[in-house]
Amino acid sequence: KMIQTETAVGQKKVSVSSVAVEFACEIFEPEHFPSKTVLIIGAGKMGELTLRHLLALKPGRVLVCNRSPAKAKELAERLGATPVPFHQLDDWLAEADLIVATTGSTQPLVNKDRFAAVMTRRANSPVFIIDIAVPRDFDPAVGELENVYLYNIDDLEQQRQLNLAERERELAKGRAIAKREANAFLRELNYRIQSAPVIARLRQEWDRTRKAELERLFARCPDLTEQEKEAIAKCLERFQNQLLHQPLAALRDAAQNETPHGLLYALRKLFRLG
Repeated sequence: KMIQTETAVGQKKVSVSSVAVEFACEIFEPEHFPSKTVLIIGAGKMGELTLRHLLALKPGRVLVCNRSPAKAKELAERLGATPVPFHQLDDWLAEADLIVATTGSTQPLVNKDRFAAVMTRRANSPVFIIDIAVPRDFDPAVGELENVYLYNIDDLEQQRQLNLAERERELAKGRAIAKREANAFLRELNYRIQSAPVIARLRQEWDRTRKAELERLFARCPDLTEQEKEAIAKCLERFQNQLLHQPLAALRDAAQNETPHGLLYALRKLFRLG
């Protein structure tokens, strides 16, 4: 958890599908996705994986368009989307704010002129296109149109590599944090194993002596009220804690530096702890 909060190791996406969503969030603010329409063209595994990432942003409407109506229906039902007919593709292109293209077509499905006509129907409203098909479903020239943000598999892979490099740098920070915390844990463990029993025994001996002295004092002063006895007892307890504070703090520091043996020996001898 500390590594997650103190580094950006979990912020950089390293899968093509998650990078696609990262790009989408640069075009549309995440809080605006409930008003957006997502269109996925194709029903393959990569398209499904990308769509699953996009669904986390809770888009208002998700359309699945595929040459095979059965495959479109199957994917749509699995992900809670709406299947739409492939022969009306231009209609869905005109309605979508975000398009994911992932068909197995050997030729581009959409060229510049075709999409220019779509943009006219859209009143030139911005559209984000993720073309992860190989070969491409959208002619690269489509990206030259105004308000069209077209990213292909090469763009996504380039960003993925940048994210991987950044994650490696953050991982180095994470490893340093893990090493620091592991050393702190081992120092504390060393303190507990070697010093804690001596400290507990020392406190027990001092508590026993303090209580015995209080009993003798109260026996010699029978006229003390309960309130006065309580005040005296608390005063002695505070005094005891103050006396023990410095040697015990020194012992803790020595134990955490892995050199408590001299102090442990001295405490045992001074207070006859055996």
